[in-house]
Amino acid sequence: MRLVRLIGAIKGQTRAPHGIEWSAYAVLFHLVTEGPQRVKALAERLHADPSTVSRQASALVDLGLVVRDADPADGRAALLTAAPCGHALYETMRSHRSQQFELILADWSAADKHALATLLARLNTDLERQVTHLVHPTQPDVGAPHPSPAQESA
Repeated sequence: MRLVRLIGAIKGQTRAPHGIEWSAYAVLFHLVTEGPQRVKALAERLHADPSTVSRQASALVDLGLVVRDADPADGRAALLTAAPCGHALYETMRSHRSQQFELILADWSAADKHALATLLARLNTDLERQVTHLVHPTQPDVGAPHPSPAQESA
């Protein structure tokens, strides 16, 4: 609980560039790191309601950070793509976040940093498995292996 409160406090005291919501930044993150996607696919990846992701994507489109085009595979559907300025904003925010963590972890040993990264990757994987199980309780738990810290990007 303490960790969740502290992260919330940090988010509350800092503003995302361009006035976008922090949750909309997650949409931009996935478009930059995973490439163009439909709203439904983004919503599944973010474990969010498609209407919420659509609203967040629209805000990013309005700011010119994301482009909405017809999906070449199905012209009735929209495909979202990070615009060049969206990529630039992502890199700026990623750099800022890295600098923040460098300050926070400055006194930590390399072994402690590695252990933290390994355990957070495992926690993320287990949390995603639990969320998937709650949303789709009939799907079997395949016991996916835990990714290494290098495989985790967020």
